[in-house]
Amino acid sequence: MAETGFRIRIVQQGGFAGTIPLIDVDGHDLPASDADAIANAAGELTRLAAAASPPPSVGADLASYAIEVERNGGTERFVLRADQNADAAETGSIRAIIARLRHLSAR
Repeated sequence: MAETGFRIRIVQQGGFAGTIPLIDVDGHDLPASDADAIANAAGELTRLAAAASPPPSVGADLASYAIEVERNGGTERFVLRADQNADAAETGSIRAIIARLRHLSAR
């Protein structure tokens, strides 16, 4: 059964472009297969945040992603640096997961 009771928001921060809203999607607005894929990707980002070591001091020009996931009556908020898991497999990198989310939420 599709997980539709969630909302995910991702904002890119830092870098030369400043703050850029990337994703704001509610699972109720999606077909079941897309909702499941987005919920799974949100779970991947949550696991990356839980496994991440504290970030070193960073400059304002380094990109990061402010992520907010609402589900099960609660809200998780965390920030992941764009380079945080750069050596991860191509599909598991933060940028690849966010690219997948953007593609799915734009359908």
